[in-house]
Amino acid sequence: MTAPGQQSFTVLETNYTNGAYTAAIVCSAASPPPSSPPADDYVATLAGTTASQDGNGTASFTVNGGQLPGSCTVTITDAHDQTTTVTVNVAQTSLSVNSHTRRTH
Repeated sequence: MTAPGQQSFTVLETNYTNGAYTAAIVCSAASPPPSSPPADDYVATLAGTTASQDGNGTASFTVNGGQLPGSCTVTITDAHDQTTTVTVNVAQTSLSVNSHTRRTH
């Protein structure tokens, strides 16, 4: 089976011009992984966990899809501890970034 590839998404925070973003991903497989999984038996990973914004509050992250179907939540945090979440769904041959919600602390 072939992994579903990569998909990038952009985060934008208006008036955020000072600092980078950090990201963390938490995934749940739709079915349990095999007892001795190969290296690519995962739902998804982030290509990088930090991204510098471009001076206008915009930065991009890339999600790598694995071979296990399931869903993930990516939480992006700015330097002021404000967060937003992105939902990622992985099917056997496709990867989609579905939604985002901003949360402030």
